[in-house]
Order: sequence, then structure tokens, then C-alpha cells
Amino acid sequence: MTPNKDIFCAIAAKEEPAFIVSENSHAVAFLDREPATEGHMLIVPKQHANDIFDISEEKLAAVMSLAQQSAVALKKIFGYTSIILHQVNGEGAQDVRHFHLHVYGGPHATPYFYQQFSTTEDLNTSLENTQKRIVNEFTFLK
Repeated sequence: MTPNKDIFCAIAAKEEPAFIVSENSHAVAFLDREPATEGHMLIVPKQHANDIFDISEEKLAAVMSLAQQSAVALKKIFGYTSIILHQVNGEGAQDVRHFHLHVYGGPHATPYFYQQFSTTEDLNTSLENTQKRIVNEFTFLK
């Protein structure tokens, strides 16, 4: 990863590993490494934008298109009765200063889903299995 890129830029450019489940010409969807619920995804524009004030309408539409497909996949695979779209803006509000949209099933119970794993290896195995299920569903949706 180059110094001028954040982790989401590097994931979108496939320079950093991620559990990618789908992408389109302007956005990429991948599993969150600290999922609130099983299948929790982040969707980011491939071209850097700091936040909602910085993203073009075209790229925002691409993010939302993936969000809708993600919601359909999560509801079908995991049977969630509701889907949460979560997005924050501005310095101090974002852990990574790159527009990103969380998509996950709800309502979720505490503790967060990722906290049930005692090792990073166990979490990664779960994420890999979840990735396969979601990728198969996206393939079916196309």
C-alpha cells in the first residue's frame, strides 16, 4: 500500500487482501473484518472520496446498487428480517477517511458477531465461508 492510499483504496485496487463478494465498475463490496452480524459488508467507491460531500452522484449510485444487491443476498442467505445501511461522514466520525457504507442484518444482538471467535484464524475461516455463500448468491442475482 502506498503512503497516499488508505486501506479501502488499496482493497479496491486489489493491493490488499479482503473478502470481496462483488463489484461493479465504480464500487466494491467486501466483508467487514469486525462484523456486527454474519455477512456484514462494506461497500466503497473504487475511486477515493472522503465522505458523502466528496463522492460523485455516479459513484454513489454504484455504491447503492451494490447495497441493494447485498441486502437481497443477506436476507435470502441468512433470513434477516431487517437490513441496516449505516454510513457516517466527517473527520472524527469515520475510522477510515474514505466513503463507505455498512450493510448488515438486524437487529443485531450484542456482543458483535466477530467477538464469538477466539482466534483470528477462526474468524478468517468464518469470513471465507461467508464469502463463498454470498459470492454464490451474487452470481445467481446476475
